[in-house]
Amino acid sequence: MRTPKYELIKEDLRKEIESKKFENGQRFYSESELIERYGVSSITIVRAIRELVNMGYLVRSQGKGTFVSRTRKRRLVELTDMEPWKGYTERETVEVLSFERGGDPDVRRSMHLGPTEGYQRIMRIRSCEGIPIVYQRSYIASRLIKENAEPQEYSSIYRKVREDFGISLNDEAAVEVDDIIFPAPLEVAEALKLEGDTPVVREHKITTLATGEVVEDALSYVRWDYFKLKFSSLDRSGARSVLD
Repeated sequence: MRTPKYELIKEDLRKEIESKKFENGQRFYSESELIERYGVSSITIVRAIRELVNMGYLVRSQGKGTFVSRTRKRRLVELTDMEPWKGYTERETVEVLSFERGGDPDVRRSMHLGPTEGYQRIMRIRSCEGIPIVYQRSYIASRLIKENAEPQEYSSIYRKVREDFGISLNDEAAVEVDDIIFPAPLEVAEALKLEGDTPVVREHKITTLATGEVVEDALSYVRWDYFKLKFSSLDRSGARSVLD
C-alpha cells in the first residue's frame, strides 16, 4: 500500500523541525509556500499540518499563522525527586504507622484487582533529625506482600518487594501527579507537625506492571520546605539540559 502524500509531507516537515532549522516559537511555512513546494492540493497540506499540530510540533494561531511549538511535548523528560535531606541517612527514620489488609471496593476497582485479589494499606511517616517530612499512604497489591510479614519490614516498600519478589517498582511504568494543597488537611498537618495555614505538596503515584496490573497506589504529603524537583531533558543532539 502506498503511503499517503500527507504522511510523506508530515514526516519531511517533522524531520526539518527536529533538525533545528527553526527556533521554538518561530513562524513556520505558510500553506501557500508548502503547496508550491510540494505541488499538492491545499487539503493535503492542511492535513499534514494538522497532524504536526496534534503531535505537538506546531501551533496555529487564528489570523496570525503557524508557529513551531515552544513546549516540550513529546520530548523525553526525566524527573528526579530531589530530597534536600539526602546524605543524612543515619539521621533519617521511617515509621510504619499502620499495616492492614484493605477492603474498599472502590480501591480494588481503581487498582483493577480481580475478585480474589486484595491489597495492603500501609501508612508511614518519614522523618529526618526528628522533623517529620513525608506522610504517606500506600496501597500495595497483596500478591506483593509476604504472609506473616512484620509491619516495620515495610519501612522501605520498594526494597522489601525487590528482596521478596525480584520486582523493582522503580523501574516499572508510573504516573505521578503533584500539586499544592493549601492549607494542609488536618490529619496531614498533625502528622507533619505543621502550624497555622501551611501548604503541603501532594504526590499521587500509580505504578503499573507490563501486564497492565496496578501494583501500587501511593499518596504522599511532603512538607513544602523539603520539596524540590529536577527535570532533565535530552535535546535533539542527545545533550542533556536541566531545569530545576
